[in-house]
Amino acid sequence: MACASDASLRHRLEAVNAEIRRLREENRRLRGQLAWALGERRAAEVRGPTARTGTAKPSSATTIGSCS
Repeated sequence: MACASDASLRHRLEAVNAEIRRLREENRRLRGQLAWALGERRAAEVRGPTARTGTAKPSSATTIGSCS
């Protein structure tokens, strides 16, 4: 079995690191979307059924911490 060259291994390592960076960014974006959606759902629950008609006053904002 032939051994991979240093250049080949370095290229594979760079590709894997790039994929890790991409996945971390996607994870960060999806966590933000999830936090926003959960906040919207919670706000709708707090406001009650009149919120769907647009007649309810907005509730005070609540900050949600990082998911990580």
